[in-house]
This record gives sequence, structure tokens and C-alpha cells, in this order.
Amino acid sequence: MPFWRACSNRRRNAIGELLSGKYPLLLWRLGNYGESLIDIADYVLPDGNWNVMHQHDETIEKLYKPIINGTKDQSVKAQQDINRHIIGQAWFAPMAYPDGFYAHNPKINVRPASDLNGLNPQLWDFQ
Repeated sequence: MPFWRACSNRRRNAIGELLSGKYPLLLWRLGNYGESLIDIADYVLPDGNWNVMHQHDETIEKLYKPIINGTKDQSVKAQQDINRHIIGQAWFAPMAYPDGFYAHNPKINVRPASDLNGLNPQLWDFQ
């Protein structure tokens, strides 16, 4: 049974269904936390909430060690290497939102988005 039918027919919690591991592919809009350590932990590590199939990847496991135990420079490099690896392995499919454009003016300071999910800047982010 497709995910959408299971959710609509049984009125189940959509997030619970998504995180259940029953569906090998999810089309769900995830943001980023604005902090790569949290993104890696939540989306990439085997016990991450959004790694719903709890996939282990030897490269990621090897690269994660210097993030935790290494120097700041080693941690930054390892985070960048994990990013390159998951892009190269197509862990995620980018989704474009043609109606999600933002204008910029050099006189306006745009702070990092205060949206905890990192999906959209809030009005107060523009100053």
C-alpha cells in the first residue's frame, strides 16, 4: 500500500509513518539545521532519525571519527568529505521550489534563517 494511502486511510501520524522504515524512498521536504554536525547526525548516521533504513556506510563511519575526536581543522575537513561522499552517492535528491525566490538588496542584512528546520527565512530574518 502506498504511503499516502496508508496515511489517509488509517489517519496515522505521517511523521511516524515516514520514520517507520517501511518506505525505502521518501519525498519529504527536509531542511537543514544550519549546523552540519546536527545534519550529519540526523540524516546520515545509522541511528539518525531521518536515516529511516538505518543504513551503515563505512566511509561515513570512518570520516565521522575525526569530527568527534579530531582537531577543529580535521573536523571541518571530515564534514566536507562526508558532504562530498553523500552527494557522490546520491543519498538525497534535490527538490526545486520555483515559487521560493528571495530578493536581495546590499542595504538589507539577511541573517541565518531562524526557522529551526532551515526551510524558509522568516520575516524577522531580514533587517
